[in-house]
Amino acid sequence: MEANKSVLVIGGGIAGMQASLDLADRGMKVYL
Repeated sequence: MEANKSVLVIGGGIAGMQASLDLADRGMKVYL
């Protein structure tokens, strides 16, 4: 069974952008 490696981040402020970058660095596909 393969896990879904995508995430949706709601909010493009400082915290949202940092979370997006951190998740992308961990190999997840990020939707901002």
